[in-house]
Amino acid sequence: MSDNWSHRTEDYIYDLERGQADDYLLEPIFKGLREQDATEADIKYIQQKIAENDYDSLPSDTKNSIENILDGIAYDEYMQNPYRDYYDSTHGYRINGNDDIGFDVMSPDGDRVADDIYSFFFF
Repeated sequence: MSDNWSHRTEDYIYDLERGQADDYLLEPIFKGLREQDATEADIKYIQQKIAENDYDSLPSDTKNSIENILDGIAYDEYMQNPYRDYYDSTHGYRINGNDDIGFDVMSPDGDRVADDIYSFFFF
């Protein structure tokens, strides 16, 4: 997992462990498991364990497969609006953030000189 989207993957795993996962997560999980040659009996067993809030009792290889699928979902979300970090080596300014959380502009001394920016056009 990458530091940039691993928190979302962890949130999704937490939702599964607590029986709070919705179709947004469950549909790609079952689709991905089918693509990995899981049988319908396997899918039904996994669905039952998730519905019973018993995700932790699934075999570790099954959980690893599911968590890799969840990481893919989190990655796809992240790539729709990735966190960016730019450094101007000529002047020493650093810009970081994304359109959702906004961008911070830091001076060469580390002082925040702007922080309410929600879009940049980088060339």
